[in-house]
Formats: sequence, structure tokens, C-alpha cells
Amino acid sequence: MSQHASAHAARSHKLRNTLFVIAALLILLVIAGGVVGLNFYKQAKEVKAHEEQAVSSLSAITDVNTLKDAQASDAAIKQARTHTAAARDIANGTLWNMLSKMPVVGGDVTNVQGMTQVVDDLVQQTLPSLTDVVQQLANAQISGENGQLNLQPIVDAQDDFSSVSKQVKSLNSKLSNLPEPRIGMVKKAYSQSRSQFTKVTDMVEQVNNALQMLPSFLGQNGARTYLLVAQTTSEQRSGGGLVGSMGTLQTDHGQIQVGEFHHNGDFINGSNGNASEHAVFKEPLGFSFDIRDTFAVPDIARNAEMMNEAWQRSQYACDVDGIVSIDPVFIQKMVEINGNVTLEDGTVLTGKNTAEYMLNTIYKEVPVSLQDTYFEYIASTIMNNAFSNMDITKMMKAAQSIGELTRNRHFYAYTFHDDEAKYFQGAGLAKGTPDSETDPEVGIYLNEQNPSKLGWYID
Repeated sequence: MSQHASAHAARSHKLRNTLFVIAALLILLVIAGGVVGLNFYKQAKEVKAHEEQAVSSLSAITDVNTLKDAQASDAAIKQARTHTAAARDIANGTLWNMLSKMPVVGGDVTNVQGMTQVVDDLVQQTLPSLTDVVQQLANAQISGENGQLNLQPIVDAQDDFSSVSKQVKSLNSKLSNLPEPRIGMVKKAYSQSRSQFTKVTDMVEQVNNALQMLPSFLGQNGARTYLLVAQTTSEQRSGGGLVGSMGTLQTDHGQIQVGEFHHNGDFINGSNGNASEHAVFKEPLGFSFDIRDTFAVPDIARNAEMMNEAWQRSQYACDVDGIVSIDPVFIQKMVEINGNVTLEDGTVLTGKNTAEYMLNTIYKEVPVSLQDTYFEYIASTIMNNAFSNMDITKMMKAAQSIGELTRNRHFYAYTFHDDEAKYFQGAGLAKGTPDSETDPEVGIYLNEQNPSKLGWYID
């Protein structure tokens, strides 16, 4: 009995000692975990503070005027660079690399590491390149004699800006491919970063497309003649509005001339719709498919064909290189960029009231016999003003606005030249119906077949 008791006591001592060791190890792990957790928390706060200070520094160069100021933009980028580098170093240290391999939180840590790298690459490499290109353009003489634009500085900047655009898109792709975070705070930060970076990417791409398009559009490679189509969304069509008048925009090595607009009555010279289009729009709203109804078809490639066919059947027929379609919202944006316009009766059109005047006021205050004349005068005058006394600020503002105007179907540009189509059609300047087999969409398009001019009141 005493040997059995002795053996039992020995086993109890071993078990007790083992439990003591395990308990001690657990206590050490908790203490170590607490230290690790505390250090990680402190470092995470430092990363957040550095990124916020970097954003604050860069907020000083969000507009074109500051961006082209070499001293101001260099100082802002230098200050931001210090903070983004510090945030990147912290987030890629030993502690973070260790935690990135742990379950659950590892994906969030990797996400933060990736975000700090992307932001640092943007500030270290891409932004300096962007400011160099903008300053190169800012110091160039774009306006020439007699209103002719000097297009060579834009041509010289095309390759550099294209490179910047590719860098920004690459960084945006890296950001989008990071692991999806689980922790609410990280998830929110990641969502905001992606949203803001996408906006920056879109803005840079819009300006790049404009820079690539402008020289050929403005006749750097030879004279161009575009049909200039003026729509009014007071009578809505799927692709924009009713075509009220049509003229020409002629360009030749930077010399721009807006030709005389001709009322749509001059082009009611035959139907443009094909059998399938007439089948769709035959009833209950019968569309004639002369130029007034052309944009009932929400496909600008098709619209361009039909507008050209109507033009070629008219007394004004000539070879054309593409079409440019505008409406009162586009015209208002050009007034905002280029300055107010005063009409013969003293009415002053501004960047806030032009669209309402053309879509609503004109029908209430101007005699019917003069409405078309007023409309055509406003469109012609403002389009001429848009290209006169051009400088980098006006050009960049116009380039930045084109994307939104096109998305909302206020402006289109379409070229019949295949070698130029990449920056016209490919840049989204010629909206069409959904056509992707891998990413299908449903398009809902609205048409109004009634001369009520109610479009202004319909949101």
C-alpha cells in the first residue's frame, strides 16, 4: 500500500509541476501578447497619423493652378513623401510581417501594408512625374496669333502624360487586388481609399485622353471638318435630346472656326432609321427619324452615321471627319470656364443660368420666330469662345469636365478615322448601348415624343 501511495504521489507531483509550467507559459504568452498588442496598437496609430498628414499636405495641390506652381507642388510632395515613407516602413516592419501570417487578422495587416505601399509609390514616383508634365504645359505658349492654338506643346507632352496615366492605373489595380479586410475600421479605410483612388485614376485618364485626342481633333495632322450637332433636352431622347440645328466645326493646325448653324427644318430630307429601328419606334410613339429623332437611338456610332447621311443629302453637303454633339448643359460648362456671354437684349448668361435659359426661359420670353436664332447664336458664340485665348488652366478644366459631361450624355465626340478612334470612342466620348457579353447590363432609355418642352421640369 505504501509503494502504491508513493507512486501516486510522484505522479501527482509531476502533473502539478507540468500544470505549473503550462500556467507559467500561458501567463508569459498573455504578457507577451499584451506587449505585442500594445506595440501594434501604437504603431497602427502612427501609421494612421502619417497617412492623414500626407493627405493634408497633398490637399494643397488638388487644383490645376497650384499643381502648375512648381515651388508649391514640390514642397507639398516633399512633405507628403516624408509621411508616406514613414507609414510604409512601420507597416512593413518585423511585427507587422509576423502578424500578417496569423489567421483572421493576417489579411487585414496585409491590406494595410499594401495601402501604405501604394500611397508611397504614388507620392514618390507618380505625382512628381505628373507635376513635371503639367508645369511643362503651363510654361508653354498655347495661344497663338489670330486665335490659332499652338498644338506642339500638347504633342510633346503626350508620351509623358500617357506614362503617368499607366502608373496611376497600375497602382489602382494593386490597391483593388489587396485582400478584403474584416475589421470594420480597416474595411472602412480600404473602401474610402479605393473610392478616392478610382476618382484620381479616372481624372488622370480623362486628361490623358483629352491630351491624346486634342491635336488630331484640332487639325495637327491635317484639316478636319466635324458636324456640330446642337441638341435640346427640353424634348428628351435616349441619347440626349431633340436635334434643333446642325453646323460645322472646322479645324486646321490649331485654327478653329465654327460655321453657321442651320435649323433642323433644312435636314428633314428623308428618313434615316433602318427597318429594325422603325420597328422599335413605330408605336405607340411614332418617330419619323429625320434628324430631330436621331438620338432616340442611344448609340452614338449609329447616330453619327445617320447625321452624316442627312448632311450629305442637304445643300450643305461636304466630306466630314466625325461629329461633335453638344447640349445646353455642355454650353453652360463652357461659359463657366470661359466667361459670361451677354445677349443683344442685355441678358447675361453665366455658368449657372445658361442651361435654364436655353431649356426653359427662352420658350417663355423669346418669340417663337426668334427662338432658333437665339439658340444658334448662343451655341456658336460660346463654342468660338471656348477655343479662343486658350491657356493651360482653361484646357485642363475643360479636359476634366469632359468625362462627367459624356457620362451624363451632354457631350459626344465621334471620329470616322479608325486610327483616332481609340481616344474618341475608346475613351468613352461616344456612348453606346451595352455590348459586353461577359459583363452584361440592362439599359433603360427614355424618349419623349411631344413638343411640350417639359424636359426642364423632369428630373
